[in-house]
Amino acid sequence: MAGTLTAQGLIQLPSLTAEETVTLATKLITAAQSASTLPGNAPTALDDVKASLQTLSAELAKRGQRVEDKAAAREADTQLDRVWSAIDRFLSAWAAIDGTELAEQATALRQRLFPDGLAFLTKNFNAEWAASEQRLGVIDAENHVATFERLGGGAFVASLRRAHKAYGQALGVTEAKDAPLPVPQIREARDAVLDDVRVYAAQIVGSVTRKNPASEDVAEALLRPIAAWPVRRAGSAVAADGAPSPVTTAPAE
Repeated sequence: MAGTLTAQGLIQLPSLTAEETVTLATKLITAAQSASTLPGNAPTALDDVKASLQTLSAELAKRGQRVEDKAAAREADTQLDRVWSAIDRFLSAWAAIDGTELAEQATALRQRLFPDGLAFLTKNFNAEWAASEQRLGVIDAENHVATFERLGGGAFVASLRRAHKAYGQALGVTEAKDAPLPVPQIREARDAVLDDVRVYAAQIVGSVTRKNPASEDVAEALLRPIAAWPVRRAGSAVAADGAPSPVTTAPAE
């Protein structure tokens, strides 16, 4: 039986995501706050749950910030793609008008800006920014701003500058960004909360005695969030409320 007489070995919890762990721990804290007193060392164990829960919440917040940063880069990338694609269509439409000087200018400019078509828009973010920067440099260095204006497309250049600037800022190329947040240690933080929950639950279960029937009612109320938690079964959806309690003790050997 060696190695089983611990909270981790005795108290079995359902498989939980980090977000579900936050919810379960918070429910346990709420249940404890509704009780007049907590038995034995349960108050200290509950403090540990609160502390590890705070750490998990902080790690989840880091992940949220990293997701926001990536989303901003994707949004800026999408907008720049749209502008370059619109410029390509604009010049292509002009090039379709044969026999005019403006059509010839549009054709030459389109070939100058898009020798490989729009393939550069499929590159990774940093490579695409460099390709966009190079093409914008061509527009300025060869005075193609005037060409766009003659074609009635001055607004395209203005839109391109805005989109390219936003892209560089989102990538931290043209505007320094704060150091990236460290990779969140969500799994470790979640496991710490669950370990503390097991210790807390063990303290509550251990306070139940046959000579004090009321102690069982107290334990049931304090651990109801765990007992009522739906259990995932392999290959099935979350079980209904009638599922067996997820708190069990390990069988004796």
